[in-house]
Amino acid sequence: MECKIVNKAAFTVIGSAKIIKGVDGFKECPKFWDEHNKMKSDCAQTAESRAKNEVSLDLGIKY
Repeated sequence: MECKIVNKAAFTVIGSAKIIKGVDGFKECPKFWDEHNKMKSDCAQTAESRAKNEVSLDLGIKY
């Protein structure tokens, strides 16, 4: 495998972690994923809103 370093624009990384006991897994894992997916959805909406505001400032258009 040949590796190379590539410069990229800045980006944001988020993550989720939770310690769950094996006996609680069937109950706690679905709750964890629901919370994670809601957070991901909220972040996407915030990013979309922020992008619209940046475009509106650049073009002088109000949404």
